[in-house]
Amino acid sequence: MADSHKIHLLIFPFILIPPKSRGMSGYFPRKVLHTFHQRRDQRCDERALASKSGRKPGNGSSGHPFAQSPYIFRTWIEHLWFKHYSRSKGWADDSSAFEHVFMGEEKKREVSGFHNWVRFYLLERNPAEELNYMGFIEERGNVIVSLRFKWQRLLKRVGSFMIGTSPEFEMALYTLCFLARRGREKCTVEIDGCLVIITSYDMVQDGEIYIGTAYPKAGKITNTCGDFYKRGF
Repeated sequence: MADSHKIHLLIFPFILIPPKSRGMSGYFPRKVLHTFHQRRDQRCDERALASKSGRKPGNGSSGHPFAQSPYIFRTWIEHLWFKHYSRSKGWADDSSAFEHVFMGEEKKREVSGFHNWVRFYLLERNPAEELNYMGFIEERGNVIVSLRFKWQRLLKRVGSFMIGTSPEFEMALYTLCFLARRGREKCTVEIDGCLVIITSYDMVQDGEIYIGTAYPKAGKITNTCGDFYKRGF
């Protein structure tokens, strides 16, 4: 595996745990969250991430209000992605955006969320996780794939994720699309000549807004999709 891919794996090994049902308390105790943020800070350039939302932190009066300063930006990233909320009608603070999007949860005996290739890779290589690939549905180059799989007897009918991207890149892209075009609006981006459509929805509870979900989907087939790899880059 390339060195860049090895870096991507460092975020996930200490949170490899089974799918969690709605109504169960959240995954992450304070100690684990602290460890995650330490590792994230080692891998992420928050100024580069903030610039995707409209401006660099502390750079004048224009741009998105979440990027007013590094502190405000970090506070909102932690709120949108890591603060727990309830998916079980108030029974418990049983979920967060990161858990849903990057790790996957259980809902009505099926897999819910789970849109990250690193997570898929790590689970598939561990026989104890019982992740069984059941075939792909569609793909675009080496950029994005939709597939079907089972995880510990839970079915994911259609799961999609980008391939070879870092969690940092995905979090930046999903955050940008969530802030700019969530709900019925879609966020269309081009990655290596392939169109990828990002869908995101919010979760509003007690007057607070969170990322409910964010996931990629293959866009229209283009003549340029796949050319990046045919040229040998």
